Amino acid sequence: MQRLEVIFLAFFSTLLLTFNSGCTHTRSYYSRYVEAPEGKVFFSPAPNFENPNLFANGEGSYSERDKIRYLLNRMAGSKDHFIRNGEVYNGREARQWLLYKFSRWSGEVESARDFVTRLSFSKQSGKPYLIESSGREVYSLRSILRNELSAFENHLPKSTPPTPGVLPKLGQVSLSPTTVATTAVAHSTN
Repeated sequence: MQRLEVIFLAFFSTLLLTFNSGCTHTRSYYSRYVEAPEGKVFFSPAPNFENPNLFANGEGSYSERDKIRYLLNRMAGSKDHFIRNGEVYNGREARQWLLYKFSRWSGEVESARDFVTRLSFSKQSGKPYLIESSGREVYSLRSILRNELSAFENHLPKSTPPTPGVLPKLGQVSLSPTTVATTAVAHSTN
């Protein structure tokens, strides 16, 4: 009987230590994040506005959807880590998750600013999504996206003002059914 108790205590202790270390790690992200200073912190690598293809959308103006596409592409190309409810993802996974959320909540998003404000936190837990930079600083995703959007808008060609307007309805968003289904299965919790 003593041997069984020792085995049980060893198993329970290991389980408890594993659980506690996971919670401490999760808490550490949320206890040390800050808002990114306005206009100073971006996804890594920094945006390159000298690239002539950046502003070549072929239409001569930029819709809110173009701005959201820019933000999602910046995130996908980032070397930073995306943190959602304590779990760490790369930029491509983060982009897929935000596309999934956009497909679910597109009725609440009428502009790129709405996208930044309304989709940068977990609706389930209420926790903000975070970005851990390559220098190990942790910022709110919202503050990084705001900086990225402001920089993009400030560098738009002056001859082509942004096109005002509402985002397309859900059926017009360019997501393949496979992408949405795969993302929904992979990320079954918000």
